[in-house]
Amino acid sequence: GHNVEKETAVDSLQLKQGMIHFHFDKRGRFWGVSWITGHYPNIIRYDEREKGRKIQSYEILTKLRSYHEISSVVEDKSGRIWLHGNMVLSYFDEVANEFQLVPSDSKSGQGIVYDFASDLFQDKEQNMWVATGNHGLYRFNPNHQYFTTVSHINQITKQTGTGGVLSFLQLSDDDILVGSWGDGIFRYNSKLQEKPFTAKFISKQPSLLF
Repeated sequence: GHNVEKETAVDSLQLKQGMIHFHFDKRGRFWGVSWITGHYPNIIRYDEREKGRKIQSYEILTKLRSYHEISSVVEDKSGRIWLHGNMVLSYFDEVANEFQLVPSDSKSGQGIVYDFASDLFQDKEQNMWVATGNHGLYRFNPNHQYFTTVSHINQITKQTGTGGVLSFLQLSDDDILVGSWGDGIFRYNSKLQEKPFTAKFISKQPSLLF
């Protein structure tokens, strides 16, 4: 059969069609995203230990009021659940039992600006890094809720890069490698100061780097 191991979560979620982006958190809860409504994504949580309703469904359309897509469900080191994607950056508020939005803020100069939050990563210092489609790379500490904006310079044109940041990698010396769309690879130290990236096996021509 389709459930050889007799997992109760599998049987319980039979009717949740189109499930994607699975994640099991530190508490043993299952999270996934479903497009069963056909118009917007629902976030599904299954908790075997819950005495009452084991399956909970959440949505952020009511707050966001626009079309959106969820790319991934991410858990940080403190156990907080995050969503990111097209027009989405959100975290789960355990007390309120709902997802809270991190708004795109282009006015104050102190927040994050995004249309597409393409990746989310937490480093050793508990800082969260957010890659955006066309607004650069942001770093913030979820315990303090502040953001640091980092711009990059295209290595060929020497102009401010316009390519979206696609990926991160933290090295053993705590430096961060950042891959961009067409602007190259960049290396930063722990204070977000750019350092030369001199890997001989990487072409200096602009390219798509993940």
